[in-house]
Amino acid sequence: MNNFTTWAAAAFGGLVLTILAIAAPGGVIGAGVIYATATLAFVIGAPLAIGGGIAALRYYNRIVSDTKRDFNERIDQVEKSYHTALNDLTQKERNRLTQYGKQVLTPIFSRLDVLAQRYTAQQNTFRQHQEQITTLRKGIEESQ
Repeated sequence: MNNFTTWAAAAFGGLVLTILAIAAPGGVIGAGVIYATATLAFVIGAPLAIGGGIAALRYYNRIVSDTKRDFNERIDQVEKSYHTALNDLTQKERNRLTQYGKQVLTPIFSRLDVLAQRYTAQQNTFRQHQEQITTLRKGIEESQ
């Protein structure tokens, strides 16, 4: 903030010099040594106050905009790293669940498929036995 301090001091000094020049007995314009000094102080102090104030304001605005830009860049960087970490974690969890499915669920489903085939075969055998029973009943009933 060295530049800001310099320009603010110049603006403040110019303002004080201008106020002293205006407050001098007899005003800024007049005759004599006091009036010449007051006029000179006014001529130097007013532009110094205005120029220093404008320069300090421009420097302050630049610092504020740089600070905002830097802060926004840091926020964006944190947000990006957060999203990256979240995506990495999600991908790791997906991979873990896929591996779990392959290791644990595949044998379970394979066993279920074998059981389903066995029970289908038993059901077909049971139906055949029911058909045989029905046929035998008809034969027994017709023979009586």
